[in-house]
Amino acid sequence: MDKARSIKKLKQVLPITPNKRAAVLSAYVHCNRILKSPGVKKFHDSFEESVEKMPIRNIQDVITSVKHKRNGEAKAALNILTSSVSGENISDRKRATKSLANILGVNSRTLQKGKKNRTKVLHSEHSSFLYTTRKTRSDALTERTKRIVHDFWLQSNVSRPTNNKNDIKRVMISPNVYSSHSCYILEKTQTEVFFSSRMNILMKRWDKGRLKNASRIL
Repeated sequence: MDKARSIKKLKQVLPITPNKRAAVLSAYVHCNRILKSPGVKKFHDSFEESVEKMPIRNIQDVITSVKHKRNGEAKAALNILTSSVSGENISDRKRATKSLANILGVNSRTLQKGKKNRTKVLHSEHSSFLYTTRKTRSDALTERTKRIVHDFWLQSNVSRPTNNKNDIKRVMISPNVYSSHSCYILEKTQTEVFFSSRMNILMKRWDKGRLKNASRIL
């Protein structure tokens, strides 16, 4: 009722023409005395506070939905969120880190891990949150060894293509980039291939020995 009476009194005081009404209301809204009024100031402060809390609530909702999942996408999302909020302004102060962890619903260790990821990503040559280099095993094959094995099994006397259009292997080498090659079948069994290659190596060694002996005789 008070609101309706106030609006009615305001309409009676305002000019009749729309342009003059708009000019008066604009000047009234942008008046410094009105902006400093306790009621108006309280309204602006409460609105700004609600806007500032909205991103925190959104982050809380996402973290709550992904923190108990164990798939790669959920872990990546959690790492991105914790890394984005674990800046120097927060992570350098222990009390602030603990308070933020309580607000987001995670422990302080998670935010410390996010700080490490943030530092690693922002200061590394290959900056990426999702695509990271895997740790190399101590017994992993070198690229040279892999190439030798690959060339050996693709020899013409060992294997041949199937000549079938459907026998194509596709491998993802990077996001939206694929490498494809034809499937090969063996002409012999693996045991036969092993013994034949072994005999070829022995024959080459024997031929080298004969050449050495012949050179000595000459």
